[in-house]
Amino acid sequence: MRKESTRPRNPFVRPVLTALVALLLLAPAGRAQEAVRPSLAGEAAASARRQSTDQIPYNLLAGPVRFLFSITTGIEYNDNINLAETNKQEDIIIRPQFNIDAIWQVTQLNTLKLDIGLGYAFYLDHPNANTNGVLIQPGSQLSFDIFVQDFRINLHDRFSLQQDPVGQLQLSNVVDYGRFENTAGISVLWDLNKAVLTFGYDHYNYISTTSTFDYLNRNAEELTFSSYFAFTSTTFRTLRKSASLTSGGSRTRTRITSSSARVIFRRSVCRPSLPTRFPSRDRSRFSSTTSQPE
Repeated sequence: MRKESTRPRNPFVRPVLTALVALLLLAPAGRAQEAVRPSLAGEAAASARRQSTDQIPYNLLAGPVRFLFSITTGIEYNDNINLAETNKQEDIIIRPQFNIDAIWQVTQLNTLKLDIGLGYAFYLDHPNANTNGVLIQPGSQLSFDIFVQDFRINLHDRFSLQQDPVGQLQLSNVVDYGRFENTAGISVLWDLNKAVLTFGYDHYNYISTTSTFDYLNRNAEELTFSSYFAFTSTTFRTLRKSASLTSGGSRTRTRITSSSARVIFRRSVCRPSLPTRFPSRDRSRFSSTTSQPE
């Protein structure tokens, strides 16, 4: 009787093999097709983005860097700020925020962007629940885009510092749920016309700013792959693979893999637009006129 190995599988093996197989199958077909749409990478795409950058509004120009400063204020009513089942506390919360958006066209093909939102929370009836310091809003990031022939490379570092426990359903009787989250990585999009392949790697850190939740501290390595292939003008296939390796303190490491595939048919005389390939967490405040897949 054959004895099966109990050694745990490496979660990155299957996504990598899938990416290699897709690369071998789709690359020749993609290059064999004639141009049917503007490329998502290369000098043409970079030029279109540069023209869009020149049209971005700004209120401070420091050399080649454009800055856009803005101030917003939010008012929130919360009937249960402590997430309690009994003895609920209600309050009105005022949230001022200062936003900084900066963009620098480093070269003809490279762009550096900074988006950051700094905020605070005032509780009118419970001042002890005021934030301990300045918060960094989700969506804040430092991003660098590089265009090289058929490739579009994005280097990014996304970060946030939050305290509000709203949205954390597992918590109860908690007002201060301070945590710092940081995701740094790279995304590479390869445009082969009929085929678009995207590879991504991210390193994720979660750090609690309150000793009560130190046990939640963790880090993760995340690997993603996605592909798009157009069979005809109305039929295309998408494939997504992802894997993550998570560890934290003395906790046992966990491995998670997921995948999805779809074949889509469209009855339309128009050619379908391609799906977006950059990670969903990239929420840059600067828009681009370069056509991107959906």
